[in-house]
Amino acid sequence: MRPLIALLPLAALACSSAPTGTTPPPPPPPPPPAAVVTITVTPGVQTLSIGGTASLAAELKGADGAVLNGRAVIWTSSGGAIASVSSTGLVSGVSAGGPVTITATSEGKSGTAQVTVAGDVVATVEVTAGTTTLGVGATTQLVATPRSAAGTALT
Repeated sequence: MRPLIALLPLAALACSSAPTGTTPPPPPPPPPPAAVVTITVTPGVQTLSIGGTASLAAELKGADGAVLNGRAVIWTSSGGAIASVSSTGLVSGVSAGGPVTITATSEGKSGTAQVTVAGDVVATVEVTAGTTTLGVGATTQLVATPRSAAGTALT
């Protein structure tokens, strides 16, 4: 029985699934992502009221014209005191003026939009009555108050 026990480790080694010889080369790395070639910002021209907002969108394309998704975009304003822009492209009218250039940048490429903020734009008109109940043939005075998008009364 002794010779049989001595052969068991050799038999297990011969039956193992360990590869023999050389190992295959690793697979090639994936191709690099396509580079951003153009950025188009829409809408390209926007007019806001003070306190108003608008969403801008940046479309990034590669050399083959395909839209590139999932890329980081940095938004900046050339005149933050007139129109500010958030990290998502939401532009806010701060004060009257412009045009202000809003720029979207990704991978060294840029696209722009022009934003003007109009002052004293009537967003709503509030109408109030002196009396809310009138008899037949009666009259009442109505008062109309124009208001900005921020709710400020305009004169």
